[in-house]
Amino acid sequence: MWSQGRVGTVTTSNSILDCEVLMTEVLPDPYLYLHDPEEYLSSVRSKFPSIQIEPKVSLGLGVMEFKKPKRMRKELDKEPTRFGASWFGGQPFENGREWPRSSDGTLLTHIAQVDLGYESMNVGDPGFIPTGLPNEGIIQFFHDTQNMGEPEDVEDLLNPPWAIRYFVPENDEVETFAFMESSGDAILSIPLMPLDIDGFMNLKDQFSVDFRSEEEADLYADFVELTEFEIYNRLLRFEARLPDHRPEHPDFIPDERISRMSGWSACEIREEYNGQLATLLPLTDASDEHVLLFEINPRTFPTPGWFHERPVQVWIRRTDLDARNFDHVWCLIRTDA
Repeated sequence: MWSQGRVGTVTTSNSILDCEVLMTEVLPDPYLYLHDPEEYLSSVRSKFPSIQIEPKVSLGLGVMEFKKPKRMRKELDKEPTRFGASWFGGQPFENGREWPRSSDGTLLTHIAQVDLGYESMNVGDPGFIPTGLPNEGIIQFFHDTQNMGEPEDVEDLLNPPWAIRYFVPENDEVETFAFMESSGDAILSIPLMPLDIDGFMNLKDQFSVDFRSEEEADLYADFVELTEFEIYNRLLRFEARLPDHRPEHPDFIPDERISRMSGWSACEIREEYNGQLATLLPLTDASDEHVLLFEINPRTFPTPGWFHERPVQVWIRRTDLDARNFDHVWCLIRTDA
């Protein structure tokens, strides 16, 4: 019914009924984990006797779809904050600093802005607090959309071709906020696409876990796919403009992992990437860890050319995240996904 598929891709059956059967007859709905983690884990541990389940919570970042996209595009051009202050592309709010540039002076592209203060209330404590993200402020992500993050590709390690900006506004009246103005053209201009955001449980990829039996490995692979499918179902089931984009449609097959903040990456854990992070973003002590701040999958959006069509990850140290210091992050374009 389900298969592991390639890294970074959800390969499911073509019916939401199979997903529901798996949840009701084999595994509990992953959404329940957000509200009672201990009870949820106790109900699944017996199915995986040889491994320790290590769930995390991410914010799923889904792009809203509209029944009349051309008309909505015109309305968004007039009123960008109509659906809040979380969006892909578009112009970011003023944050008290200049528009970031690459080492050669080229303006970076604004990739995403997330209103963490609003989303913490909208998502609610069960789906937001476990992410470890600040529950106030607005975070913005800029990138040149091309640099792979290999050390030899970054000319100036102190001024890499990406940037995170974070600020806490004085009020929550986002419709009154000013937008950043750039003095030139960014590398790539992305139309504003409002975000639909919610928390979801996810798991370490199945390729990074050792199993004692093939049956256990297959069930765990199903479990991983189920957690990814659940957030697709929740964010996109009623939003998709085209019927075959909705998970309940018999022809629906979600081709890609949803973009996210925090939690587990949808990509396979690879030693070469972990080694780069250990060198370029060294941890402060044994209690510190690397946290996935963003993972943006450009293949889920109607905008070609981002990041060589590969997922981009933004990593930060836990100590910096807790201190709300976003000046030291490292970005990787995952060419293996």
